[in-house]
Amino acid sequence: MIKSVFSAIMASSMILGISVQAQETVVVGAGGNGSMSMTYMAEIAAESRRIAPDLRVYVKETGGSFDNYRRLAAGEIEAAMVALPAIKAETPDNAAVLWMHDAFPLLLVVREDAKIDDLKSIDGRRIIPGAAGSMLERTAPELFEHLGVKPNWRRAAWAQFSYLLRSDQVDGFIASKRVFDSIQAEYGVPPLKVIEMTPDQVAKLESFDEDITVSTVMVDGRPVMGWGFRAAVIARKTIPDHVAETLTKAAVAVSRSGRYPDGVDTFLADGTADRIRIPVHPASVKVLSRER
Repeated sequence: MIKSVFSAIMASSMILGISVQAQETVVVGAGGNGSMSMTYMAEIAAESRRIAPDLRVYVKETGGSFDNYRRLAAGEIEAAMVALPAIKAETPDNAAVLWMHDAFPLLLVVREDAKIDDLKSIDGRRIIPGAAGSMLERTAPELFEHLGVKPNWRRAAWAQFSYLLRSDQVDGFIASKRVFDSIQAEYGVPPLKVIEMTPDQVAKLESFDEDITVSTVMVDGRPVMGWGFRAAVIARKTIPDHVAETLTKAAVAVSRSGRYPDGVDTFLADGTADRIRIPVHPASVKVLSRER
């Protein structure tokens, strides 16, 4: 019956001279719901729709960089955001870079009643090192040991953060300002605060990895130093040229418009080809070369 109705519609469209064009769908991976990476990729999806009305870009919630690798390999997504240290540690097969961008600033957030007042106070405390499957989760132990502290790391998905805080199963977490604001606004979550780093700690952080950047984030009306990993948006090599071109054009447009979340600067053409060991997609090269 459905096939008959569809055939009738198609036949009527041909008689009337109406062009029926199927829309193309592309699924891209981001991070957890409410995360900076999710918001950014949603901006890219919206801009892609404006550039190519027949292309539908859907953003899928994921666990982060290494989870995105798994989903790319399984064919669940066509493109995804991945932190540069993740690419260097585990170079994905059959992938191409679409573009790169600067880090989303991250913060160390703790319960106000946890009696944690500085970085050294988190030694032995129950801290979530970013979402399960993320680059942050994998690197946090080594990174914070470099800073001279060893928290009691607790693994959790994005959706579990609020529950674990409410039930007093964790003392804090590492996430972006956007995630911090989202969790803090949820019912029953205890009051939270950000632990700032000293200038010496910030310098040590920057020396840990060349792809860590430090930037200022406004928290409760005051500037706080946030930090994070530079990232790339990578895609399966089989992604069609016109899709890769549209996504990259969308990234350029978002960068130019200032709609990039929290005003983080993108770097697209500069350094795209020479910082990591996977090729840049040819369609993206054409777009980015016009930006140099």
